[in-house]
Amino acid sequence: RGAEESADLINMIIDKGARLIIHQSGCIAYTRVYDVASAAQRREMAQFILAHFGEYAAHPFGNYAVQRVIKGKLEEDLKSVRDHILASVPSTATTLTGNKFGSHVVESFFTTADWDLFEESFRVLLQQPDFVAHICFNRFGNYVLQSAMRRSCERPAFKDECISYVRPHLYNCPFAQNIVKSW
Repeated sequence: RGAEESADLINMIIDKGARLIIHQSGCIAYTRVYDVASAAQRREMAQFILAHFGEYAAHPFGNYAVQRVIKGKLEEDLKSVRDHILASVPSTATTLTGNKFGSHVVESFFTTADWDLFEESFRVLLQQPDFVAHICFNRFGNYVLQSAMRRSCERPAFKDECISYVRPHLYNCPFAQNIVKSW
């Protein structure tokens, strides 16, 4: 009977996800339930969160739910996050990295995704000069760039490629010193 009651409670939380995720205590409850839900329930919760990615990624509380899905490290979910971040590049990525909460989501993705997914995504973004200029000068975006540059150090050839995209934008950049320290 206990498992059946838990399933009912989890299903109720899934049904009320839209209301819970955008409130502080509701988001905490939702992410804690996500951690103990069955694989099928987590899948349903993740699909719901990712279906509303744009709304939740830049939300003060919703970003935690998106990050929880990212930290679940399911390849299908990470590819979906990548697709959302790269949708209509560079505008979506620029919007997210320029937002206090969205920047946490992108940073979480860059530090959690497997190497190939990270490299592919970061390379696409770096090839957009407007995006690179934005991320270098933005007070939230520069943290995303620092994390991604630290991760790029895992592969020296890729690190050098990244530096070649970033370096031209560092002149007069208020965050240049911190960005350079990250590599």
